[in-house]
Amino acid sequence: MDIYGDHGVQWLWIVDPLLRLLEVFTLEGEHWSRVHSYSGSDLVRADPFPAAEIDLASIWGPDEVTGE
Repeated sequence: MDIYGDHGVQWLWIVDPLLRLLEVFTLEGEHWSRVHSYSGSDLVRADPFPAAEIDLASIWGPDEVTGE
C-alpha cells in the first residue's frame, strides 16, 4: 500500500479469495482509509469504477463447504 501511495494511486482494492473478501481503500493525504468491505455473494459497485457491477459469487465460484 505504501508503494501505491508514494506513486499517487488514489484507490486500492484488496481481494482475498480464501476469505471471499473485497476491501476498497482510498488515499487520504498520506493514509489509506477503508471505504467499504464486500464479501460472499455481494454485488459490488465501488469507486473508481461505480458503473461496473461485479458479482462476487461469480469470482469466487462455489463454496467448497456449502456447494453454493
